[in-house]
Amino acid sequence: MQTQSDPVAKLRDAILMNSESQDSVASYLKVLRIFCADFSMTPAQLVEAARIGKFRPDLATGEWLMSKRSLAPGTRRVYRAAVKKFFDVCLPDLEFRWNKVQVGRMRVLEVDRAPTKDELLRMMMAAGLKSKVLLTFLTSSGVRRGTLAGLKLKHLDLETYPDVGVVRVPAELNKARIPYVTFISSQCRAVLREYLRVREQGVRKSPEVLTPDSAVIAIAGRPVKPKSVSELWVAMVDRAGLGEKPRRYRTLRTHTARKYFATMLSIAGVHPSTRERLMGHFSGYANPALSMDSNYFRPDEEQLLDAYRAAMPKLIIAEEIGTEEFRKKQAMDALKMLGYPEEKLKKVENLLAKARSLDDVLDEVRKLTSSDQKIVDQAELDEFLATGWEPVMRLENKKIVIKRSAGI
Repeated sequence: MQTQSDPVAKLRDAILMNSESQDSVASYLKVLRIFCADFSMTPAQLVEAARIGKFRPDLATGEWLMSKRSLAPGTRRVYRAAVKKFFDVCLPDLEFRWNKVQVGRMRVLEVDRAPTKDELLRMMMAAGLKSKVLLTFLTSSGVRRGTLAGLKLKHLDLETYPDVGVVRVPAELNKARIPYVTFISSQCRAVLREYLRVREQGVRKSPEVLTPDSAVIAIAGRPVKPKSVSELWVAMVDRAGLGEKPRRYRTLRTHTARKYFATMLSIAGVHPSTRERLMGHFSGYANPALSMDSNYFRPDEEQLLDAYRAAMPKLIIAEEIGTEEFRKKQAMDALKMLGYPEEKLKKVENLLAKARSLDDVLDEVRKLTSSDQKIVDQAELDEFLATGWEPVMRLENKKIVIKRSAGI
């Protein structure tokens, strides 16, 4: 059990008070464990030795970092910050010369970039329904992975506007600790609606009762974690054949979706102040030239929406969303969701691969699939619903997948 004087507890509390970031807590505690192991002392012993003058944290940290030359300067900077934070919190009345602790000149080892539309379309084609939501949400709203993981349905408004969804990010989910508003594209809104419908109806799993406190993205009914957001992203990237990793990091990692959002807004001519506000940036820390904005720039939701709508064509991943390749992929997704055996799925996949369009082989697909499920036109839908059939999902070509109710 931790006491009030526990130095590790003090460090954790101080980090959470400033940033509320569990990632920062994990990072700083990891550095502290390494520091303690290298000096063969516990955190409490380090604090006591520094308090009585037997241990100079600043001098010891400088020598310690000199022995870590294999680490990048950026990593050494984090190491220094973590150790400094620890002693500042535990010994606030003592002063040390941390500015004399050298970490080396920063150098750029890897440069990431925003994904292209072609790359995002390839990822979209390789994604399941949940991953499609994740991909379109990140790229069309610009939210961070941790923000997406924490969002609940009560933070979304999918009804007020016919073409976009509103995302009201609470302060605790924004790195700047200030609430802000952003939006999701019409494409993301449509995919998200379908995903929520599938969760409610339990097409493949038990039905989920959705409430305002339900997570926007869930795994087995539980809110997705930031790490899982990255894992879903990586799986999409790999399936799309885009898993390039020149050095330590992948070229297309989760945060590049946010860079895509910022880039597309800039290309669309959105004013920098508006762009920064849609990204949740405040106080000019992301752009010092806009440092006055936190006090004077006060756009309302309609003004932000007007700017977003102007940029939305750039944010939509597949403007030609009805392309044959995408239609075929949606048909296969629907059949998989309905639980068709692998043998039939393979036959349908082979048919689609040889056909120019889904319409060319639709009759053959119907023959291959069980009489308990059908793909019908809008004109046929009412007739089937009247006889006890249930809709499962709507395809981009306006066809509807239906299934026979259990009671007929």
